[in-house]
Amino acid sequence: LTEAGEELRPIIMALGHWGARWIGSRLQRDQLDAGFLMWDIRRFMNVDECPPERCVVIHFRLTDAPAGERLWWLVAAGGEVDLCREDPGREVTLIVESTVRSLTEVWTGDRQPHDATQTHAVRVVGAHQDTVSLWRWLGRSVFAETRAERPRPRRRTLARRPTAMTGADVRTHPSAVTDRSR
Repeated sequence: LTEAGEELRPIIMALGHWGARWIGSRLQRDQLDAGFLMWDIRRFMNVDECPPERCVVIHFRLTDAPAGERLWWLVAAGGEVDLCREDPGREVTLIVESTVRSLTEVWTGDRQPHDATQTHAVRVVGAHQDTVSLWRWLGRSVFAETRAERPRPRRRTLARRPTAMTGADVRTHPSAVTDRSR
């Protein structure tokens, strides 16, 4: 970014956190974008968390994405990250299988990774130590923690009016009882 752009960074970040807290994600099915999601994951991957002695290849299978956007490979090696739409020909460390919505929900903080894997909304296949490390390697959206900690809407209860009252109901209903001690 330019110097002027960098000066706007705190404002943009504050707006992003505000949106994550108060507006959240209202994406409809036709608004989900596998490519955008994968590039965002690539951009924010915690490459420093990956084992430096080996190449980490995460193969994503997005089951409901359009045909050309179903398969992705994230390759982290030597402090660099690559995102491939074709098999890079390296040994796969992990396979992540999910719908675009489920992975988006985890990425944005609408759903916790543990919950998504426990309910099989996101399936992770690979060596145990790698499956445990996946979310540390990937990280989440910069706004995910704000989204996860957002205030939950309060459920409003509406006072119900009786539909029909008998004479006895009218005398004992709270709206009919008056304080006669005055």
